[in-house]
Amino acid sequence: MTRTVEFGIFMPVASNGFLFSKHAPHYHPTFDQHRRIALLAEKIGIDYLFWMGKWKGFGGETGFWEQSLEPMTLVSGIAAVTTRIRLLATINPLLFHPTVAAKMITTIHEVSNGRFGINVVTGNTLDEVEQMGVVPEGYSEYRYGYADEWMEVLYRLWSEQQVSFDGRFFHLSNCVSDPKPRQDSAPSHRERRNLG
Repeated sequence: MTRTVEFGIFMPVASNGFLFSKHAPHYHPTFDQHRRIALLAEKIGIDYLFWMGKWKGFGGETGFWEQSLEPMTLVSGIAAVTTRIRLLATINPLLFHPTVAAKMITTIHEVSNGRFGINVVTGNTLDEVEQMGVVPEGYSEYRYGYADEWMEVLYRLWSEQQVSFDGRFFHLSNCVSDPKPRQDSAPSHRERRNLG
């Protein structure tokens, strides 16, 4: 069996990229920086770009990750200036109701001509979202169940004309989300990955 190796770039969405050193160049992320990286990556044949979600930095002398850009919004802009490279953004279900996420993802999917995908993260940096007061009591015990229900609602909104749903975490009544993602490259419910 032959495997294809793909190469991607973990984009520097937050201050100072991935260098914790006081001696490394210090900078804050900008759209122009990301646009230049994306265009060069596309030109030299990189397969995809990946953005993490970062909501709180580490502080300290270097202000590491003190400033960060929101990945979904940023990817939408990058989608408009690229033509081939795949784009992956991190999303936390606690921060985006599935009805809002369904519309946003479909929109970016359209802007990118089907090149967009998401990385669903449920809790590797809970302190970042705890500061916002959106983490329900006991969330760490049921975060995978929460994400699974979130994804079920998302996929139903993408595949059904109206969605009524009465789950543990989400409740929808004849909810409509149009347009649906492009069918030639629409995300599939079978394509679930680790929700870490």
